[in-house]
Amino acid sequence: MTDGNDCDQAAVNISFAQYRIERTVKKNLQDFYEDLVHKDGWKHIAPLLRALPQIEREIQLRGLNSFTSHEVLRVTPHADYPDWGRDDILSIVPDRSGLARVIFQTKADLSLKIPIVDVFEKGGSLVPYDELVPIVIPYLEKLAQNRG
Repeated sequence: MTDGNDCDQAAVNISFAQYRIERTVKKNLQDFYEDLVHKDGWKHIAPLLRALPQIEREIQLRGLNSFTSHEVLRVTPHADYPDWGRDDILSIVPDRSGLARVIFQTKADLSLKIPIVDVFEKGGSLVPYDELVPIVIPYLEKLAQNRG
């Protein structure tokens, strides 16, 4: 049997969890990556900050979803995990060379079971940041077509 204090504590825990989720969901990509650069010292990500507002607009314009895995920005037509990993996906990896690695993986590519570290370090194409937006738009269009 529980007393009133246990119920109060459970309510506090639930409220805190909801607060954390709402706070996380409301953080935009720009804020997330600025924190990585300015608070965490991940300077190799800094060039991405210039292209991010337009990339985020392009993602939203097409009704796509994005998520991050540390510095890797991933874009998918799906809102929920595990669907992210079962369909075409675009990854933008800030490479330490000063370029962005753009990787578009199809459902067939994902079935090859190549270790993700190898994909992020060797896959796709290295692109200068000032060319990033026009390079990713066709991939975003393809993802948007898969959404329907």
